[in-house]
Amino acid sequence: MARITILKDDLLLALDDHLLGSRWLLDLTTGTINYLPDDSDYVSGEEFDKLYELLEQDPGRFLHIEPAPSRIGFAIMEAFAEDVRNPNLRNRLFQALNSRHPFRYFKNVLCDDERVRQEYFAFQAQEMLAYAHEWLEENDIDAEVVSSMAEEK
Repeated sequence: MARITILKDDLLLALDDHLLGSRWLLDLTTGTINYLPDDSDYVSGEEFDKLYELLEQDPGRFLHIEPAPSRIGFAIMEAFAEDVRNPNLRNRLFQALNSRHPFRYFKNVLCDDERVRQEYFAFQAQEMLAYAHEWLEENDIDAEVVSSMAEEK
């Protein structure tokens, strides 16, 4: 298989999409990441019709992208909370992690401090990018992950 170029934001979006019915496919030929609506929500349009046709003709060309397991997201939040210097904020973040809905409450706590919130999302993106590279390696995909196609060599 030839080396492909994948857009970082598209890959991270697919790996972080836990919405019921969301399906993302990596085109192993072009590196394009495609959103595929749930079968019950067939969407018509030139772009989707072409994708459905390609899927029917050559299903091996595509790899389904499973979202990262929630344990990965939890570990990222936990690692970030461990590095928070403000003891009050760190304590509140760990309380959120120990709550019944840790993902929601963790992000609610982050809303109290915009600077820390931005730091978290930068940290999360970096950690998810590392996970994305592991995922590519586990699936034997030779790819360059770029911020924009202008970076493509």
